[in-house]
Amino acid sequence: MIIDGRSIAAEIYLATKERVVSFSRAPRLGIITCAPNAETKQYLELKKRKANDVGVSLILLELEESASTADVVASIKRLAKEVDGLVVQLPLPSHVDRQVVLKAIPETQDPDGFHYPASSSLLPPVVGAIAEISLRHGVVWEGKKIVIFGHGKLVGQPAEEYAKIRGGEIFVVTKDTKDAGLFLQDDDIVIAGAGVPRGIDADMVKSGVV
Repeated sequence: MIIDGRSIAAEIYLATKERVVSFSRAPRLGIITCAPNAETKQYLELKKRKANDVGVSLILLELEESASTADVVASIKRLAKEVDGLVVQLPLPSHVDRQVVLKAIPETQDPDGFHYPASSSLLPPVVGAIAEISLRHGVVWEGKKIVIFGHGKLVGQPAEEYAKIRGGEIFVVTKDTKDAGLFLQDDDIVIAGAGVPRGIDADMVKSGVV
């Protein structure tokens, strides 16, 4: 079976739009970006369109490349007073302490779920997608063997935390793992978060793997 993620997303967008219409005012989403490159600007434009499609008001604050960690944190505190949710668009310039910045986002205004799993009120987007697919297709995690490719903050790490919470037996593969393909042959669930096209093919996994 192939999961049609675009179809699922379209259903969620429609349900969100219908819910937003019932509110007394449009929800406000704040986004802070710092010296965005071309790819980031393109991604921000996508976010603007999606917010507009569902009726969410978006406030974009663009900081100069010279902005310090303290400058970004101060901007978060200021913008948090005006919005319902707040996103810090990654990546940030190398001189900005990402961990300090992300911790400054209030837990209740964190749609990217950087406080997960300490706070589970808002799931990280990747975890939310995994949870939605699991719910729709009855995927059982407890006692299953799970291999996760990649251990980044946006995909691998939150996916690992989710798998632990669901009772899975987990192995994480990174670029330093030798003979990574051997770990796939007996696994029940595979999460590919390494950003490597065609890193896994059909011969590497067993029949019926998720």
